[in-house]
Amino acid sequence: MTKKKMKYGYARVSTMDQDLQLQIDALKSYGVNKIYKEKISGASNNKPVLTKLIKNMEPGSELVVWKLDRLGRNSFDLIKLHKELLERNIKLVSITEKIENDTAVGKMLYTIMSSFAEMERSVLSERTKAGLEAAKKRGIKLGRRPGIQDKAKAEKVLKLYRDFVVPGYMSVKEACLSAGVCRTTFYKYLKLYSKNK
Repeated sequence: MTKKKMKYGYARVSTMDQDLQLQIDALKSYGVNKIYKEKISGASNNKPVLTKLIKNMEPGSELVVWKLDRLGRNSFDLIKLHKELLERNIKLVSITEKIENDTAVGKMLYTIMSSFAEMERSVLSERTKAGLEAAKKRGIKLGRRPGIQDKAKAEKVLKLYRDFVVPGYMSVKEACLSAGVCRTTFYKYLKLYSKNK
């Protein structure tokens, strides 16, 4: 009696507020035995869930993904992963692209698709940078609004400055240690306070 091939599904989204359900539904429809889920950027080289899954897979089993880009966005890393799976006799299946890595055509398509995934990521990054530059040129301020993030700490800094630093009982360094802030934050709070007065 031959042992049934295990099919492992891997679903990944890049941020905590994204939903895995579409991928999970596709993996279940494909008939995977177990689904591993991860919420981490595709650009990250450190995908602990994927690493653990691959490490625990037996030869002859299948790794099934909804799309190739779920495994990563860098073609070098995808090709390296593909090679590792082939060496360990693990079949890779991409449901959306209809790619299986155990055929000559599948191997070729895998290489092409991983290159497209990397190109798509680069294009998106270029568009984002161009959009940010255009916004800056139009005078739109980017980033967090300047201000005091911790009012209690700011008040402590002001009190220390007024009551101890100005009269000479304490140095700025000692006041920073007492307030639990760095010198830059200390002066930032003083500057913002003087603007608001």
